[in-house]
Amino acid sequence: MIFIRQLELFSTWMIQPCFFMPTITESITTLEQRVGFLERCCRHLAGLLIAAMAVMIVIFFVGAAPNVEPANLQVRKLEVMDEGGNVRIRLGKADEG
Repeated sequence: MIFIRQLELFSTWMIQPCFFMPTITESITTLEQRVGFLERCCRHLAGLLIAAMAVMIVIFFVGAAPNVEPANLQVRKLEVMDEGGNVRIRLGKADEG
């Protein structure tokens, strides 16, 4: 009976440890129903664990990719601007005029 009371408290607080949490009106009465409920929760949580591990593995291998640094950088003109948008330093060919 304590287990059923805990399920009712979980459903009233909207804390759902499983996808198929019974509401207050639905009560788990028989042992078979309780075991079935726990098995479903276990399967869903195992599926979530496998999915989370797969995501972590993908993130690990994407992060482990080698960083490719360019051999050189070529630009025609370089301007350093301040917060107001005014050009403070300009490197490049002189303006005509």
